[in-house]
Order: sequence, then structure tokens, then C-alpha cells
Amino acid sequence: MEKEKKEKKYHFFIDKKKCETTESHLTARRILVEFANVNPAENVLVFVHGDQTTEYKNLDEPIEIHNGMKFTVFNQKPTPVS
Repeated sequence: MEKEKKEKKYHFFIDKKKCETTESHLTARRILVEFANVNPAENVLVFVHGDQTTEYKNLDEPIEIHNGMKFTVFNQKPTPVS
């Protein structure tokens, strides 16, 4: 009887929202659309590590996912001036 292979799960955060995936690599576009539920044309995904940040400008570049990664989303839409 073969043991069922358990899929590895990766947990990461977007702001304070906990997200989970079984994929070891995701693109910034997928994280923005599927996990943050925002428009990638108007937002930038940013990896936060301590006091350093990394912006993902290439939406289709694969990002290696590790447990506990923290991301934030910056809105790039111009603010209307009243």
C-alpha cells in the first residue's frame, strides 16, 4: 500500500492577509491577480524583508516562494487632484 504523497504547502503574506499555495514559484502577476485581487496594470508587488524592499517590475518573472515571505502592494494609479 503506497503512502499518499503530501503536497508541500507554502504560506506567505500580502500585507496582513495569509495566503497559501502548493507551487514553489509564482509570478508577480499571479500573486497580484489571484491572491491580492488587484489589477497588475495599476499595482506593484513589493517583497518586504526586514527594512529592505524589492519591487517586482517584471510581472512575469518567476518568484521562488518560501514560507513566511511578506509582500505588500503599492498602487501606481495617479491620485486625482481636486
